[in-house]
Amino acid sequence: MNCVSFLKHLLLIAAIAFFLNVVWENAQTPLFAGGHSIPRHIFIYTMASVMDALYTVGLFLGMAILWRNRRWPETLRPSHTAFVLLAGFATATLIESWAIHTSRWHYSSWMPLIPQLDVGVLPILQLMLLPLATFHIIRRIAGKSR
Repeated sequence: MNCVSFLKHLLLIAAIAFFLNVVWENAQTPLFAGGHSIPRHIFIYTMASVMDALYTVGLFLGMAILWRNRRWPETLRPSHTAFVLLAGFATATLIESWAIHTSRWHYSSWMPLIPQLDVGVLPILQLMLLPLATFHIIRRIAGKSR
C-alpha cells in the first residue's frame, strides 16, 4: 500500500466512522439533558462525530503500529476485537467521567448508567462498537476490491 492509497484508506475509515457516529449521536440525543436549538444541536453532534471519527482513525493507526500491519482489519482476529473493545471501554469511561464531573454534559433520567462508574451505557458502547463496525466494513470493502 503506497502513501497515497494509505491516506485514502485513512479517509475512508474516517468517513465511515463519521457516518456511523452521526447516526448514533443523534439517536441517543433524548438520553442527554438540556435541549439545544437546532443549529446548536447540529454543531455539537457534528463535532462529537468528528472527534469519534478521529478516535477511530487513531485506534486504527495505533493497532497498525502495535501489530506492524496496516492491513490488520482484513484479518480481524479475536485479539484485535478484544483490543478494540477494551480500548473503547477505557477511553469512553474516561471521557464520560470527565465530562460528567466537569459539567460538560448531563444525562437525562432515561440514560442507563453503569453502576459504580456512573457513566452512560450508550456512550460507552458507542466507542466500543462503532470502531469495530467501521473495521468490519473496511474488511468487507477490502475483500471486494481484491
